[in-house]
Amino acid sequence: MASLTCYPTASGDDCEVYKQGATYPPSGSATVVTEQIQVGVSKGWETDHFATHVGLVRFDTSPLPDGAIITAATLRLCSSGGASDADGRVLNVDWYDPNNWPIDAADYSDAVSAGAGSLDVTSWPSYGNWAEIVLSGLSNISKTGYTGLRLGVSGGQPAGSNGLEFFTYDYGSLIPQLVVTYAPGGYQHKVLGCLPATIAKIMGVPTANVGKFCGV
Repeated sequence: MASLTCYPTASGDDCEVYKQGATYPPSGSATVVTEQIQVGVSKGWETDHFATHVGLVRFDTSPLPDGAIITAATLRLCSSGGASDADGRVLNVDWYDPNNWPIDAADYSDAVSAGAGSLDVTSWPSYGNWAEIVLSGLSNISKTGYTGLRLGVSGGQPAGSNGLEFFTYDYGSLIPQLVVTYAPGGYQHKVLGCLPATIAKIMGVPTANVGKFCGV
């Protein structure tokens, strides 16, 4: 087995999109926040309004070998502060199309699913420590380009504050990580048509093995 740690590749590959308002769910156009040292993911009642913040992050996973058989993946996020969990919520993580970058208001969602994984908000670590979320649905990890994830707090209308924050691309070694474990796999070569017996003879391939060269 081998392991590869992937990172966001540019400022703006991770950011947050949010809505806030006096009613739930908040209406209107979402606001996009980039170029900051931390991303907030939350869903809460904030004194006089509701607010839902969604986090997005994209990793360059193209260094994975084309023949790699991915066996496990873990999302690692470094806490930039404590968590609040007034309503017993969960941090949901879902795969998100990397082609949607750069992020805009359309990437907001009030209901992010746990299609890739989840973590109880009460398990969020203290400042400077890492949270690790084991991911499922590994076929969503690209071997040729980018892999995207969207994060949101679970549940419907909140009664209090629920959320957390993590460091982003602009904060040194504490930026998000996608750790992918894989088996190198084998190389498959396809030959158009069958190898003629005469060429097989020249190459020293036993006639009985000629058929193995057909579409292999």
